[in-house]
Amino acid sequence: MELCARSLPAQVAERIDPSYLPLLDGIEDLEARREIAARLASDELRGEAARLAIRAAAGERRGGRRPMAAPVKHGNDIAREVDQAAVEGAFQAGPLAALSLEELEDLARMLQGASEKVEDFVRFVREATKARREAGTRH
Repeated sequence: MELCARSLPAQVAERIDPSYLPLLDGIEDLEARREIAARLASDELRGEAARLAIRAAAGERRGGRRPMAAPVKHGNDIAREVDQAAVEGAFQAGPLAALSLEELEDLARMLQGASEKVEDFVRFVREATKARREAGTRH
């Protein structure tokens, strides 16, 4: 983060929210990094618009790393959320007792819908894996 801040004009770096520095660091083109940083410092860019502009400028090779493929990223996100809910005991008797009947019914419907979508995703991945194996290709 500090190296990224030092790559910017001091008056710009001082006015940028530090949370943007790791994102800016992924922009290898120094001129593009400075241009977006100036827009951040002037409050021309903020929030999601800023993140989108930074991602666009970073391109495919953010910080020299290959970006995670969308299916892998979302699969990791789903697994992490389920694990976190289990760790927190979110679906145990105590927390569920605090919900009204209507909230319980809504929650059950929502989770059932999510479960069906995840089952579809698993089926698609298994089908793609089988097809790849049958074709004899790794990529």
